[in-house]
Amino acid sequence: MHDDPPSPSAREAFAALADRLFKQQDRSFTELADAIGSNRYAVSAAIRGQQNANPKLLPVRHVVRDLDNELGADGQLIRAWQAAKLEAAARDAGLDLPRGGLLPILERTVITEEVSTTDRRALLRLGAATPAIAAALSLAERASLAMSTTPAEWTLTRLEEGTTTIAETYWSTPQDKLLGALLSCWEQSEEIAQATRQPETQARVAGIAGQYAYYLARLGYHTGDRELAAGFATVAEQYAAHAGDSLLAGSVAGLRSCIAFNAGRYTQAARFAQNAIRQPEVDPYVLPRLAAYAAVAEGAGNRPDRARQALEVMQEAPLAVKRRAGAALFDPEEKHLYTALTLAEINDPDAEPAAYDAIEIYKPYDTQSRSVTWCALALALRTTDPGRAAEAASQALTVSEAWPSAPVVTRASRVHVELTKDHPDLREVAALGQRLAEV
Repeated sequence: MHDDPPSPSAREAFAALADRLFKQQDRSFTELADAIGSNRYAVSAAIRGQQNANPKLLPVRHVVRDLDNELGADGQLIRAWQAAKLEAAARDAGLDLPRGGLLPILERTVITEEVSTTDRRALLRLGAATPAIAAALSLAERASLAMSTTPAEWTLTRLEEGTTTIAETYWSTPQDKLLGALLSCWEQSEEIAQATRQPETQARVAGIAGQYAYYLARLGYHTGDRELAAGFATVAEQYAAHAGDSLLAGSVAGLRSCIAFNAGRYTQAARFAQNAIRQPEVDPYVLPRLAAYAAVAEGAGNRPDRARQALEVMQEAPLAVKRRAGAALFDPEEKHLYTALTLAEINDPDAEPAAYDAIEIYKPYDTQSRSVTWCALALALRTTDPGRAAEAASQALTVSEAWPSAPVVTRASRVHVELTKDHPDLREVAALGQRLAEV
């Protein structure tokens, strides 16, 4: 007798199906990537049943969902991915796989909704619970129980390291790639968080998922996606409370202050920052940044005394020397920047030289900070030299082109609105308006 050839793994079955569907389309990886809003490397890896950044992992859910739709798979690709996820969970938990694998999905049309272990009764009512599916559901339940007891340490460590990597590369990564990476990591963290039952592990995972949620909210703020910013800021705030993470809580409070400021809600922006400063457990790492945000918001809200008080807190707060996950490192350059911004908001005569000092300090690659310093100069000059103020705001937009930032556009727009009231016919003001119209 000859032994039957070994059945392909669920991952191999997924890759075979994806490859067949892809070849039937007669399209390039680039064309397919453009169609689903991804990049060719992520798509190529997904067709192979991998993630581009980590070939050991299966492609993430939203990429598979988009590929299933774009390739006309009618749910087959989603089901194959689900089977591969179950198989991976079983292997991680040290469980034996059913004979012949998990699900016979290659030639089957399946439902496109993602099925969890809690959908078992619904499947039975639909008559879809074949022995293979029932075995898979049972396996998933056991795998979930095992994984909730001991989530893979290497996975948690890798996700934790990922938050540090994001902190280091946030400003140098194209925004579309940053969004994809953050969504993938947050999704992985969220899945682990939902499966974990150990209190100490729950707190750790909550901190990790909260950091990725914070970065997603921050990216939403910088790209002008208010829904992304507000939604994930709320999620990050909840995770910070669950994890008891004062650094994350302070980072989220600072971001909420920025979001409110960008919307012109200066009193609320100041309150977010001031409330966080008053917390007894406020992390020293974020304290000077919170004070800086409070100072600028108080100044914009026409409360110069409070602005100077907050500025003094910022000046006296010790600065961290090592970047951490969460809010960006607040360094001496940031002190100069927020001093200039605050003085400009309260029409202090030292605002102009302070802004020039800040412009000189920043390196050319610090595009976000340099663009904001030009906004500070524009704000400082808006009453004394409107032409130069408009030119400074235009320069802020030019600098920001390397890493487009919605808050910079908002700051420049604010200057333009003020200048238009008194100097609508000024050539530089008209030029600034044209630049803003093109953004």
